[in-house]
Amino acid sequence: MTEAPKEPRKSTRDRIAEAVIRLVSRSGTAGASVRRITRAAGCNESVLYDHFKNKAAMQRTVFDELIDRRNTMYASVVERNTGGSARDLIRDWTRTTLESFDEDPDAFAFVGLTSPSVIADDPEHVREVFDQMRSHLAGFETRPDEQIDASPVAFAIAYKILLGAAIEIHAGTKEGPSAPLAEELAGILIALLVRPAGAPPLVTEPEPPIGAGPRQGIHCPEFMREDSTRGRLMAATTRIVAKNGVEAATVRAISSLAKCHDTDLYSKFRNKQSLLHTVHGEILEHWYEMRSDFGNAGDPDARVFIENWAKGALLAFDHEPETYAYVLLTYPPVTEGLLDSHAFNIANGIRVFSDLTPPPGHRIDLSPQNYLAFRSAMIAIPRAINAGLVVGPAVRHTETLQRVACRILLRPTD
Repeated sequence: MTEAPKEPRKSTRDRIAEAVIRLVSRSGTAGASVRRITRAAGCNESVLYDHFKNKAAMQRTVFDELIDRRNTMYASVVERNTGGSARDLIRDWTRTTLESFDEDPDAFAFVGLTSPSVIADDPEHVREVFDQMRSHLAGFETRPDEQIDASPVAFAIAYKILLGAAIEIHAGTKEGPSAPLAEELAGILIALLVRPAGAPPLVTEPEPPIGAGPRQGIHCPEFMREDSTRGRLMAATTRIVAKNGVEAATVRAISSLAKCHDTDLYSKFRNKQSLLHTVHGEILEHWYEMRSDFGNAGDPDARVFIENWAKGALLAFDHEPETYAYVLLTYPPVTEGLLDSHAFNIANGIRVFSDLTPPPGHRIDLSPQNYLAFRSAMIAIPRAINAGLVVGPAVRHTETLQRVACRILLRPTD
């Protein structure tokens, strides 16, 4: 009997790359120490430095390789749809992305979790990556009767919606696999990106206003204004993570910015992870309390409520971008203990929208996938501004987000 040929042994470099992807995706960048990486790869630390200058260089190299792989995948999508319709392209783009996530969720998570450090170190590179991925749709030669809107804002919203399901599945707040969601998700993205030739776009690019608009103070959580040791520690954690990501939030860095000793942190919180959880949870609780301001609580008209909700979300980001950035950068690395709270938050949001009155001839679509698309759209513009991909302040994009939100949630009944 002939034995099946053995697969060739992977190179040390490939084993290191696989180890860092797996560890970062499951423990965050801070949890992927050089010692843990080399142990998982089955090599010595000195061998790692034969292949990479340091841990940061290793993560950046792997990040770029995964992005190259994704761009190759998207180029193939465009190639096999050449001569076809824009709608078929978006369906294929959606399905291929979700199938790729299902095949290798760790790789998708790695890119998301290492993006903050890449943004901090080389924001221009992040813009190049964003424009590369956007170019696959922007450069597609459509049929004469249709157009694709792949402006930075439109693509930022679409891509956040597309990856929303993958992020939720990886975080444990949604059951996988993601590929079965492709058809419903593609319908949402087609409505956002594809239009008949000559029709006005759903997403518009407003002229940049003079000045940056209001930035801090009005909507921030209580702890950001406290002068107590606990409040200063939480505020310092928020600012460090918002600026440089979770990995930069060491006990020493937090204590130094809060102007206290390391021992003060441990007297107020069980450990650093507990501090990260507490900040995340209190920000989410604060946002929930603000929801009455996001929409006109006394107006049951669904369109009015949704439009006010969208405007309020963007205003909140402009007033306190650090808390928004904190949640964006700590989800999912620190939220394993907050899954019940997260589910409660979603359920309450659905309940609020369920009580509204839709316009004549419409219904409010609160299916799980559709509501996830709505939530993803709400944070897409703040996320893009935080990454330097879209010009702020966020409130200048109010009309666009209002149209997108209404298009997602309000569906014709016929």
